[in-house]
Order: sequence, then structure tokens, then C-alpha cells
Amino acid sequence: MRQGLRLPRRSGVLAAGALLLLCGLFAMGRPWATSDNDRYRGALRHLRVASGDLEMDVLRERMGLRTLHGAGPEDFAALRARADALRRFPSFLSAMDQRTMNAALDLFVGALEESAALLERTRAADARGAKEEADAAVQALLEGTVSARADRLINTYLELYERTQERNERSRIIFFLVSLALVAYVLVVMVRLSRASADLAALNTDLERRVEERTKALSEANDGLRASEARKAAILEASPDGILLLDGGGALLELNPAAQKTFQVAAADVVGRDFLSVALPAELPDGARQKVLAAGRSTASGQATRLESPCLRGDGSTFPAELTIVRVPGEGPPRYTVFVRDIAERKAVERMKNEFISTVSHELRTPLTSIRGSLGLLEGGIVGDIPPQALDMVRIARTNTERLIRLINDILDLEKMEAGKLELKRSTPECADLVESTFASVRGMADGAGVSLHAEVTGAPRVKVDRDRLVQVLTNLVSNAVKFSPRGAGVRVR
Repeated sequence: MRQGLRLPRRSGVLAAGALLLLCGLFAMGRPWATSDNDRYRGALRHLRVASGDLEMDVLRERMGLRTLHGAGPEDFAALRARADALRRFPSFLSAMDQRTMNAALDLFVGALEESAALLERTRAADARGAKEEADAAVQALLEGTVSARADRLINTYLELYERTQERNERSRIIFFLVSLALVAYVLVVMVRLSRASADLAALNTDLERRVEERTKALSEANDGLRASEARKAAILEASPDGILLLDGGGALLELNPAAQKTFQVAAADVVGRDFLSVALPAELPDGARQKVLAAGRSTASGQATRLESPCLRGDGSTFPAELTIVRVPGEGPPRYTVFVRDIAERKAVERMKNEFISTVSHELRTPLTSIRGSLGLLEGGIVGDIPPQALDMVRIARTNTERLIRLINDILDLEKMEAGKLELKRSTPECADLVESTFASVRGMADGAGVSLHAEVTGAPRVKVDRDRLVQVLTNLVSNAVKFSPRGAGVRVR
């Protein structure tokens, strides 16, 4: 193992030789574009010669001699074209150097345009016979010569070229030093690699041992995971409730046998389809259909949302169901578990209970009302005077009959409240009237208990309430106060 990891000597020699060759290339430096330099310098010299020829022709023309090359506007334009052509600089000039050359060319072009304007003034003065003005213009033309600007342009380029060469030389030296440092670094690394081969072999052996241990542990964990998955699958298979797995868009991913039995469908027929279209009736309002998915999306991870909704079977029939929607915790796309329980039997039992309570309440209230009326007549002396003891018994019977009627009314009100059908008939009665009606209902009970009733409602405002319901609340409160007050005490409503 150690010999296989050791760096071969031949490879080290080849690597060191390649780096030394690279250092030699950097030391030699890459050749600059000498042809571009020669071409550009030649163009500058030609520009200088053409400028001198133009000035000589201007003097010849002034002295009345024949011009050799011409001094007309087209000659100035040709010279300017040559200057513009020089703006295509060699590639080795930096951006700053190019801006310097552009500035020098601008000065040359400005001197050229100024010379052309002075020549035109000279010719115009000659045409008018103003010899002194013409001589002054020629003198100004010769003092600001274009050839001097051309010389300055050439000198500027040579200075820039020399600076470029100096930068190139410094770069070659830097490259050479960096290459030497790189060679030294590679040699050190090669030596260290050779020394570290034994440690690497030992590390490799230890790594193989750890991989083997981890592989064994992973195999055991996979066996445990498979056993856990098998237990979970058995639980899902045996669950009496239907369990469905949905994705974030509401598509069915899985469903257990109880769900297939509840909805009377096969898993292969509904997996991948939209849960709303499979499980909810089409005649269900859109708001109710979207409420099912919205319940899941608004549920935090691990928390359950429970609601009731009619669901659809495979044969087209519907059944009432309780849906419990839970968002599956974890990373990745959202997943929702829906627990479905058929509550048709529970609804039937609740309906029977409600019908029973309603029937018993109505059947009891009718005879109790009759008994209360009869006892009230007896108490009022319709059949003549009744002995005091018998009158007390009649009063107690009437009071308890009224209490039974109130209890039956409370039961009916509770049923209405659960069904959401309790209606409030609002009015604005006087507070004194509400308290007086309350006292009238419990006065017999208070007299029997030896408790006095007192009201303090002077100046009370009018209130907007359901009169009968508020009287019922006050009656319950006052009757409780009477019940738990000692004989001789008083109950005060303020």
C-alpha cells in the first residue's frame, strides 16, 4: 500500500522540468508586436515629412515658385486624414497611453486647421492687395508650424513606447521571480507528499475500517427502518378510519384500505386525481369545496384542523364525514394527511336525540302549562277559600311547575343555539319594566323562602334587547339569589 502511494521519481523530474521550462519562457518574455511598432512609427514619419512638404509648398507659393506637392485645401484634408488614421494605435499601448496619443493628435489637427485658416487669410489679403496683412498671416503660419506639432507627436509616441518597454521588462522580472517561487513551492510540496504517503496509507486503512463499520451500522439501521415501515404499514392497513395522503396541490398520493372501503373506490383508479373531485360531491358550493384545502394550507406543521363535510362514494351516493387535516412535518414539498371518518351513525343518533328532546319538551310543556294554570286558579280562590296550609301547598306546586316550564324552555333554547336557529326579537323596554317582570316571576318563590325583593332602577336608561330573553336571564340570577339567601334576608336589583 505504501509503495503504491509514493510519488514516482520520474513524475517528479518531469514536473520540475516543466516548471523550469515555464520559468525560462517567462524570463525570455513574450515578443511584442514589432511589426505594429514599425508600421506606426513609419506612419508618424510620413506624417512629419508630409507636414514639412506642405509648409515648403506654402513658402514656395508665397515666393512665387512652383509648388512640388500642393498647398490647397485638399492637401490639408489629406494630411488630416493621415492624422485620423493614426488613431488606430498599436495593441501594446495602454488605455492611458492611447489617451495621451489622442491628445497629441488633437493638437496636431488643431495646428493643421489653424494653418489652413491662416493660409486662406493670406490668400484673401493678397487678393485685396493688403500685403502687410498677408505677410503677418504667413509669419503666424510659420511660427505655429504643423511640422513642429508632428515632431512633438513622434516624440510623445517614442516616450510612451519606451515606458511600455520598461513595464514589459519589469513584468518579465516579476514573472521570473514568481516562477522561481513556484518551482520552490512545488518541490517542497513534492517532498511533503513523499513524506506523507505513509500517513496517507494508514489513514486509508483506518478509513476502510470506518467505512466497513458504518456500512454495517447502516445495514442494521435499514433493517430497523424496514421493520418500522412494516409496522406503520400494518397500522395503516388495520386503521378503521380512512387515511389519505395529498400533495400541496390537493392530488391524491396514497390511501389505505379503510379509505378505499369508505369511498368505495380502488386505489389504482384515484391515485393522482384531485381530492376535491374524487371525495366531494359536485353539487357542493365552491366555497365549501375550497374550504377543505384552505383548512390544510392554513394549518401549521403537526397541528390538526377538523371539519365536517358531505363526501362522495364511488357509486354516486353521499355520506356525512368528519375530515381531520394534518400537515405532514418535514422539509420538501408540502404534504397533507386527511383522516376520514363516516359519521352517518353519529348524525342519526344526534338527530334521534334532538327529536326526542324536542318531542319530550313539547309534550311536557303542554300539560305543565295546563297544571300551572289550574294551580294559579286554585291559588286565586276560584273554587272558594282554601285552608292556609293547602294554599301554601298549591303555591309551592305552582312555583315548581313554573320552574319546570323554565327548564324545558332552557332545553329548547339550548337546542336552538346549537342549531344556530335562536332568534332574538329586539326592543327598547324600560329597565323598571324588566325588573318588575322578573320580580313577578319569582315573588312566590321569594315569599315562600322568606326573602324580600328590592329594586333600585330610578333614572335607568332604555336598552335595546330581547325582552323575554333578558327577563329569563334576570329571573335565573334572582332565583339563585333567593335560593341561597337565608330567611329574612333581602335581594336587591340595582
